Amino acid sequence: MVVLDEEQLQRFHDDGFVLVPDVLSPDEADALLHAAWEQFPSPEQYFADPESFAHLTSTPFSGLANFPWTSPALNRLVANPRILAIVRQILGVDDIRLYKGELWAKYAGNTDYDQHHHRDFGNHTLVVPTVERRWMQVTTFTYLCDIDENNGATAAVSKKLTSDIPLGRRRTEPGELRDIEVLASGRAGTTLFYSTEVFHRATSLKAPGASRFTILADYRAADATWTNKHSFGHLGQRPEMIEFVTNVDAATRTLLDIPAPGHPYWTDQTITDMEIRYPGIDMTPYRAAQH
Repeated sequence: MVVLDEEQLQRFHDDGFVLVPDVLSPDEADALLHAAWEQFPSPEQYFADPESFAHLTSTPFSGLANFPWTSPALNRLVANPRILAIVRQILGVDDIRLYKGELWAKYAGNTDYDQHHHRDFGNHTLVVPTVERRWMQVTTFTYLCDIDENNGATAAVSKKLTSDIPLGRRRTEPGELRDIEVLASGRAGTTLFYSTEVFHRATSLKAPGASRFTILADYRAADATWTNKHSFGHLGQRPEMIEFVTNVDAATRTLLDIPAPGHPYWTDQTITDMEIRYPGIDMTPYRAAQH
C-alpha cells in the first residue's frame, strides 16, 4: 500500500498538514461526486432554483450530512485502504477508529463560508491536543471535485509558525494569521491530512455558481477514547448503517468499535445473534478465531 514518502511525512510532522494528490483516481472521484449528488443537489440542480434549496445554505454548516450517507460507495470512502494506511503511518499504530464522518456540500451565493482561524479539537474532545503522535487525531478532507481559491479551498497555517501559541488556545484574533496562511488547493481525488494542532479556516466561495463537495473523515488510535465527536450505536437501525455493517469486512467493522475476530466478546451466542440481526453478514472470521 502506497503511504506517505519520507518528504511528505516530514512535511506533516513539520507543518501539521500535508496534501496528498491522487488518493482517488479521476474516475473514482467522479463516481463519488455523483454519489454525493444522491444526498445533495448537483450544482446544476441547485443553481437552477436556489430558493428551493435555501435550507442547505441558511448557515455555513447547513450543507453537512453525517455518516452514513445514502450511497454505499460513498460510505466505503471512510475505509479507503490508502487513507487508512496513511493514518496508521502517522499515528504509528495499527488499531484505529473512525470518530467522525461528514459530507459537506457548499454552494456560492446565499451564505459566506469564511471563518477565522481555529483548531478543531474544541468539539472533538474535552481535553487538548498533544504533541505525542500516538494520541493525536488525524483529520482528513477528501476532495470530490477540484478545489481552489474560487470555491473555498481551506486555508492552513504551518504549526512551525504558531509554535508560540499554546495548544490549549482554540482561536486567534480575527485576521491574525491571514498573512502566513496557505491554501490547500487540489484536484478531485486529493486528500488533505492534518492534525488538530493546526490553525486553519474555511474560505469564501468567490466565483459565481461555485460549489464544493468534500468528505471529512477523522481518526484516532483505538485506545484514545477521549476523542469522540460522533458515536455510531444510535444509528444502528438506519438502513445505510445496516448495509455497511453487513457488507464490509471484519477489519473495517473495527473502525466503528465492533470487536475484532478473536475478542472475547465473540461467543457462539453473539456470533449467531449477529447473523440474525444482520442477514447475510459473513461471520466466518469470527467463528474461525474462536479456535
